[in-house]
Amino acid sequence: MNLIDSSQERPLPKTRVACFCDQVIQGSDGVMTIVRIIDRVELNLTQPLPPETANNSTSLSHSVTFFTLLDEVQDWFGHSFELWGRAPSAGFEKQGELLFSEAKFPMGSLSLTFRAELNLYYPGNYEFEVRVQNRSIVTRSLQLIVLPPDIGRSGPGQQRL
Repeated sequence: MNLIDSSQERPLPKTRVACFCDQVIQGSDGVMTIVRIIDRVELNLTQPLPPETANNSTSLSHSVTFFTLLDEVQDWFGHSFELWGRAPSAGFEKQGELLFSEAKFPMGSLSLTFRAELNLYYPGNYEFEVRVQNRSIVTRSLQLIVLPPDIGRSGPGQQRL
């Protein structure tokens, strides 16, 4: 949904595509190819996670790619687009940022590719949001399922850690 904030006259860009995927490949002709769109990540552990500590809770994560294609962005040259993420039972935190420069994107469309981190200690629904000037453009959610070693079994679409 595209919203216009009445306190600002500049309309937000329109979202053409926003999804999680394994990879985004840009061809020599500039065309973007999205590899395997996903709406959940199911991980089978080969061994139990160690007890959570400040030292290991951030290092035990799984990365996914968040891709967004925005239209009508010409009014936003020189502004930074940001990816914010929220883990289950936590607040939003800034994950990444891309400065939009007119020289790089002359056609009025903008593709954003961010790596999003999912903490294995917090399975559940993750939300990711693209913002410009602290205004939300698009939000998508992704479910993380972590199966303990005695339950997990490898199958299509599953990854073993």
